[in-house]
Amino acid sequence: MTSDEEKKIKLVAGLLGKSENQIYQILGIQKRALQLLKKAITIGEVKYVCEIVPPDSEAEELAFKKWIDLCTTLEELSEAFNAMSNNAIRYLVFDKWDEMGIKMVDEATSVEECRQLYQLVPENGGAEGLLLAKWKDLAVEMVQESLTIEEAKAAYYASPDYGEAKKLAVEKLLQLV
Repeated sequence: MTSDEEKKIKLVAGLLGKSENQIYQILGIQKRALQLLKKAITIGEVKYVCEIVPPDSEAEELAFKKWIDLCTTLEELSEAFNAMSNNAIRYLVFDKWDEMGIKMVDEATSVEECRQLYQLVPENGGAEGLLLAKWKDLAVEMVQESLTIEEAKAAYYASPDYGEAKKLAVEKLLQLV
């Protein structure tokens, strides 16, 4: 539903002395959205329902919850989080996003995997803290194992932007040149 349509609904509700949700119900929008939501099996179908439901309605809450349930990747959860304005729903998606991020951090075994994950985990979540610690440790190992200038240089660029690994890589390069 566009913002112009929402403004018109609000205006008509005011003219009639009704709530916006009552106008949506009169128009049958919530009922139709709930029917579509029951049939929806893909994120795309649920996102469509999210676009047509009245804001701050029960139908919107149900649609967003179903969207969260269908998310199976960090990218999908990030998109869902950014699309939701209801703080209670945002907390739900953040929790699932962070939990999934923590599992992926546990599975990461290389500096490159950590660097890629850093772009995907939620900011200020538990996954981010665990990831940074693991990334720093793996980067320090990479520096310590480097035997050539190219390996030390690669370790420098693979390290987080701050921390011990960058310093160690520079020191290693100074030894190798």
